[in-house]
Amino acid sequence: MRGADLPVTLSFLEGRLGVSGGVEGVRDLLTRPERPTAILCLSDVLALGALFELNRAGLEVPQQMSLMGSDDLAGARSGAPGRTTVHLPAEDMGTRTAEALARWIEEGTRPVATRLHERLIVRNSTRPPDAA
Repeated sequence: MRGADLPVTLSFLEGRLGVSGGVEGVRDLLTRPERPTAILCLSDVLALGALFELNRAGLEVPQQMSLMGSDDLAGARSGAPGRTTVHLPAEDMGTRTAEALARWIEEGTRPVATRLHERLIVRNSTRPPDAA
């Protein structure tokens, strides 16, 4: 967005992890004097709740508000619109964690941080920031 010479203001909300957390977060955002143009939820479950509340408020996604989640859960593909998300390699995360714990228990080798590769999955819930 900076490259497009657009102003950037970030706000962070903390809430419960679940559909209700997404609903509550959007309710909070919509009461603020400066309404966001995009919402990034740190889980697809939160994004689903956010989508429900945006719909209830009469806001169209993505025409009036871009919405994005994270995890790439199966539900992000379903529904209208399909939600843009960050695919996290959950199966690989679980396997590597189990292997690291087993080595720690069996060999005394402490786990070390490992970088896994995420990827952006663009669907129909986001639009470019300069799109009118």
